[in-house]
Amino acid sequence: MNDLDQLLREATDHVASPDLAGRALAEAHRRRVRRTAVGALAAVALLGGGVAWAVQEPTPKAGVVDTPVPTPTATPSAADTDPATQPIWDPFTVVDAPRRPSTLPEQIAPPADAPSIAEAPLPDVVLAWPEEGVDLRVLATNGEWRSVPGTANAIQGTFRDVVSPAISPDGDRVAMAVDAGVLVVEATTGEQSVVPWPPELAGPVDSRPGLRWLPGDEGFVVLHWKRPWLVGLDGTGEPAPFGGAYGSGVMVDPDDGTIRERTRAYGRLRMWNSADDASSVSLGGYGERYVTRSGWWPTPATRDRTAWH
Repeated sequence: MNDLDQLLREATDHVASPDLAGRALAEAHRRRVRRTAVGALAAVALLGGGVAWAVQEPTPKAGVVDTPVPTPTATPSAADTDPATQPIWDPFTVVDAPRRPSTLPEQIAPPADAPSIAEAPLPDVVLAWPEEGVDLRVLATNGEWRSVPGTANAIQGTFRDVVSPAISPDGDRVAMAVDAGVLVVEATTGEQSVVPWPPELAGPVDSRPGLRWLPGDEGFVVLHWKRPWLVGLDGTGEPAPFGGAYGSGVMVDPDDGTIRERTRAYGRLRMWNSADDASSVSLGGYGERYVTRSGWWPTPATRDRTAWH
């Protein structure tokens, strides 16, 4: 290998070295200098032209008069004096708003094991708390909780084996649909009674219907899945002249028993007096007038914020 290297050196001694690397670096330096000079000249030319354009007076044209463009100003809106107009509300200020007076505590936390209402009655009921596998718990205005024994298993074999309580307008009773009928619990005595189902509503069913109290001792509007029924405290019943499937949109005025219903969005709001269609009015959108009185209950979807009743 050494002999070959020596042979090659001797054979190329007479060839002058071109110094290719040095020549390439020198050429690159010259090109950078030329580009820098050209860029500087172009920048000066542009800047000079821009300055000249900015300071020179525009050439007026014959017959053309410059009209100043007025600056737009905001026109104050007229004050709205209609008492029905609500002030603009910023929802982000709700945390600073004062809490309205309420019979309910600031935080609702039902105890896991409340005393039985049959053994320790309450003055009234303002909230009913259903929960799967647990007896119904109710809260009074005095802040005390009670349980309603037997309600944990009062519904069986349906898609939702949980009672749906309905508090009476005066808060003295709470009712719920169960397998045997309508279970009514007296707050002040703790007594329980069952209004039997009319044969048409006995079942079997996929889920027990919701209830709406009628004034006094008139009974209930039973929101059956086919159509609402009117059921008295003696167990007699008949189909209601109002409402559609599942009784959606049916409301009961707790004072005079007037029925209001709106079965679908953009539908008519109808008012019923007994079996008479007393009035009907068209309303746009989804607005509804729900009438309520005493009582709340939490629903599974609103467990953390407690729904109105």
